[in-house]
Amino acid sequence: MHIVRLLLFPFSLIYGSILFLRNKLFDWGIFPSEKGALPTLLIGNLNTGGTGKTPHTIHLAKALDSLNPAILSRGYGRKSKGYFLLEDDMDPEISGDEPQLYLEAGMKTVAVCEDRLLGIAELKKSGHIGIVILDDALQHRSLKPDYCILMVPGKRPYYKDFYLPSGDLRDHKISARRADAVIISEAPDHLDLVSCRRKLSLKDHQLLFKSKVIYFEPEAWGHQSNFDKNRPVVLLTAIAKAHRPANYLDENFELKKHFQYRDHYRFSQTDVQTWTNYLNAHPGAQLVTTAKDAIRLKPFQKELQTLSIFILPIGVEIENEAELINHLKKHFK
Repeated sequence: MHIVRLLLFPFSLIYGSILFLRNKLFDWGIFPSEKGALPTLLIGNLNTGGTGKTPHTIHLAKALDSLNPAILSRGYGRKSKGYFLLEDDMDPEISGDEPQLYLEAGMKTVAVCEDRLLGIAELKKSGHIGIVILDDALQHRSLKPDYCILMVPGKRPYYKDFYLPSGDLRDHKISARRADAVIISEAPDHLDLVSCRRKLSLKDHQLLFKSKVIYFEPEAWGHQSNFDKNRPVVLLTAIAKAHRPANYLDENFELKKHFQYRDHYRFSQTDVQTWTNYLNAHPGAQLVTTAKDAIRLKPFQKELQTLSIFILPIGVEIENEAELINHLKKHFK
């Protein structure tokens, strides 16, 4: 894999140059960029995924409940187009995975629209009064957000990474300058923020925080059984950085098998039969999946009703969170 990425390095140089030029054309005003019809908080990243944007978006939306936040998402992977408000039990192929997850997490207003400016305008038309939180819109340069939070992976921050296809960066490193605050996710406890600030080349006005995703004991999905920590578990994922929940389960329980698929993969009847056959052959095992993956399991609830399936809940801990929340509330006051 390392050799392949090395061979692709010349293409990364070309891609990085294109990203640099695109960003400069927006910075110079040659490509238009404007504020939304409502106050906006953007949460994004420079790389292809796995920084924990979704749980951080949920966490921050709940912490900013007094600002009446709505969440606007592109709805990656959905088969629909245009703007609409989400409703309960909507098909994830119509809404997208993350938007449905936001709704199930208790968010009052969740909408999707690939054109973020249009989506914000439609939210205002529908009567929304409050801020709009945009997930994964850093590359949507036609929108000029009121506040921008950049998520940076602690294991491989952008100063250690390079552009696609030899690296994982989908945006130029200069885009970090547009962030008002930076959160280093999955940060090791010993991480020195002073040293990290220097390596990230942050300006004095840019706030810097570190966070970690925490896991809780699995909860029942579609049945009344309680999770038995003494029984083996089988993990099912179709997310980026699936090694994180796998490591947690392996460290705390007996992880017998991991059915791992690419990020945003759509499960099929054949997949369901594969899991069923395996669990029938190992009657003591419990199937554990993520909340995001559970949304994609909904079309197969009938076929899966005989299995013991559990969701692995996750949460977010941000060091010095009160400073960030107070800063955001003052900004949007």
